[in-house]
Amino acid sequence: MTTGGDCLCQLCVDYGNRADYAEHDRRLIDGVQRNGHQCLGIIPTKPTDSPSYAFTIGLWHSRRQPELAIYGVNDVDQMINALNVISSRADTLRPNSRFSEVLGLRGVDPVDYWVKLMPIHPSWYRSQFGTARWFNAANTVDFLQAVWPDASGRYPGD
Repeated sequence: MTTGGDCLCQLCVDYGNRADYAEHDRRLIDGVQRNGHQCLGIIPTKPTDSPSYAFTIGLWHSRRQPELAIYGVNDVDQMINALNVISSRADTLRPNSRFSEVLGLRGVDPVDYWVKLMPIHPSWYRSQFGTARWFNAANTVDFLQAVWPDASGRYPGD
């Protein structure tokens, strides 16, 4: 991850085409400027699409931290809430960081239920995070995925 130098994202550099931006792109930029990041939920529009997921946009710009993503919860609002909770609690976002009270599991106290951040392979970036890549422009930005344990307490890769 790039950790220093000038930011070359859509918010910091006027590439001369802002008047041509769609309204949703302008709202995204305004939201990052106002809140430090935005979350985007992706919902399938046809049966052959991938399941829903969500990711952040702007954490690198605002905090020089990796962007976050989450998959597999089946509720976009809950995924967005989880990303907002993680980003609000962490000074540093890095692989293997753990957070409680982010997601719930029936019958388990939220304090005892932990999610963990794991790296996402760069080969996924283009297909999964187009809006974040557009926003971050020429900056090299990493992504981390929030994952949770199975019934035996094992995280993916354990």
